[in-house]
Amino acid sequence: SSAVGLPGSRPPERGDMYTLEELLRDAVRKRNRIRGEDATDFAEVWATFVRYVKSCLEQRRGVHLVHFCKVGWLARRSRTGKGGFVPFFQFTDQFCRSCGSRSTAFPASDGDVCPLEDFNYSKAAIKFSQNLTKDQVQSGLRALTNAIAEVIGEGRELDIEVGDVGRISSREREPRFHFSLLFRADEGREPTPAVASQQQQQQQHQPSAL
Repeated sequence: SSAVGLPGSRPPERGDMYTLEELLRDAVRKRNRIRGEDATDFAEVWATFVRYVKSCLEQRRGVHLVHFCKVGWLARRSRTGKGGFVPFFQFTDQFCRSCGSRSTAFPASDGDVCPLEDFNYSKAAIKFSQNLTKDQVQSGLRALTNAIAEVIGEGRELDIEVGDVGRISSREREPRFHFSLLFRADEGREPTPAVASQQQQQQQHQPSAL
């Protein structure tokens, strides 16, 4: 599907594509600036987003950034009763509308979604950034995701690195996400006892996110 990323697909070969470097330059060019400085500020915003997402995934949790994506884990059970996890990335309906792409929901058969948390800008600034404020993270991410949606909406080819997590690609207004080997290699593993205990406590106090 165009709006959902699961393991197994490969990103297109990089060539004359819209990249992260171009994204950062465009953010500055359009004057959506942080502290009136340059692309290094937006690079830190993107790096903060990546660190936040990676931290959640490493804890078998997910995160929901309403104007961009949901990313996390699906818990699956086999016929033998053994459990396994598959990473997922889903562009939100709001983002898909903004770039003219189809939005796609997961079929129930894909598994249960592990707990998701709403993206917390204060937490992002304090815990995952070098020197950004909550407002800088919020305005910076909005500028970057708006720019990504605009490029996709124009039908341009896109290949943007999301740190160690993976890559976003798009062709003919069909955005996709490709997980890195770091998380694809983790697919199917049982959680550690500490993570399993944490998940059970969270599921008791948190309704399903989808």
